[in-house]
Amino acid sequence: MRRRIISVLLIILYMNIVLHTYVAAFTWQREIHLGEPILVYHNDTLLYNITLDININSGQVYAIITEVPSGRLFLKNIDWNTIELGNTNITMTSTWKNPQNRTARVIITGPDTYTVLLQSELAQNETEQGNLTAANVTNQTNQTNTTPANLTVNLTPINLTPVVVPQNLTCDSVQECQQIIDNLTAQLEQLKEERDELAKQLQYLQQQLNMTMTENEQLRKQIEILQQALEERNKRIRELEEEIERLKAEQWSWETAREKAEEQYILWTPYLFPIVLASLTIYYRRYKRIKKYADVQIDLKAKELKEELLSEYLKKDLLRAKIETIVDDPNLLVILRTIIPQITGSTEITKGDILQLDIDQVAKLARKRFLLKENRVEYLKKKLLELKERIKEEAGKDV
Repeated sequence: MRRRIISVLLIILYMNIVLHTYVAAFTWQREIHLGEPILVYHNDTLLYNITLDININSGQVYAIITEVPSGRLFLKNIDWNTIELGNTNITMTSTWKNPQNRTARVIITGPDTYTVLLQSELAQNETEQGNLTAANVTNQTNQTNTTPANLTVNLTPINLTPVVVPQNLTCDSVQECQQIIDNLTAQLEQLKEERDELAKQLQYLQQQLNMTMTENEQLRKQIEILQQALEERNKRIRELEEEIERLKAEQWSWETAREKAEEQYILWTPYLFPIVLASLTIYYRRYKRIKKYADVQIDLKAKELKEELLSEYLKKDLLRAKIETIVDDPNLLVILRTIIPQITGSTEITKGDILQLDIDQVAKLARKRFLLKENRVEYLKKKLLELKERIKEEAGKDV
């Protein structure tokens, strides 16, 4: 019985705790500017410093959460996504954003033992929040964070313009030079503005080195990044200034050359016009003579080439002719029809085949095939030689 009573009391106590936790809660909903700190307190102690930003790649809203006691940084996607801050039962989400105006709507819910304030509201509520110490306010005013996209510190966001300094630009006219100089001057002014803003933030961060060790380490890293960016801006500014000076000098040289050319043109025009006209007339007549001579030479070359091609065609046609028309000895014709196909591999025998024959090889094969005597072999060689000479005479000396 005693155990049952204790169990019932524990259940009642647990239900009271749960009801107190979920009933005694708050909902904080605001439309705030990106980068404006949101401060979360618990029993007058600052727990979280939160800023919002929009990722330039995905377009989603991210919360940059600084856990003040430990100094740790967290990056959370809250674009229609509910997250919880540690083990505090505080939830946070974003339901709307305007990238053009750099604003977003955030909803924070949690137990009523927690307090949510904007840093801009902190000064207004300072008299009402007498138990908030000046140290906490100063500490949170100086909080710096790393952004999810292209911001380095939780100060005024700077979108550094990617600049490629042109090298050895040239221009062909005064107007073109002036246009290039104007473009580079605009880039130079923008770089100078970014440099000044970086220098201000660098100076601001350097003044915060009296904070805790963790914060100092974070600030040192951010200072190094800003110093590198500042050096890069200074380098780009120097290069652009040098390029602008070079282009101005080139523009001046173009202007001077144009003025001198105009003076010389006005001075020499009455004398140069007859000379130019006479030169053009002479060159035109020379061109006509050269063109006529070239046309005659082309016709002669074409005629020679045509005759040469016709001669080559006739020679080839003659060599493709069969040998029956020039072989008057029937026995020799039988020998050639038997032996030459063994050498050429073709059943047809042309005059070209006769010219390419090796007489000794033909005589050797004929001796074996027809069992010729020596005097008949010599007679065969003689007839083959005469046949070759006759074909050469018909085809010409170049065969």
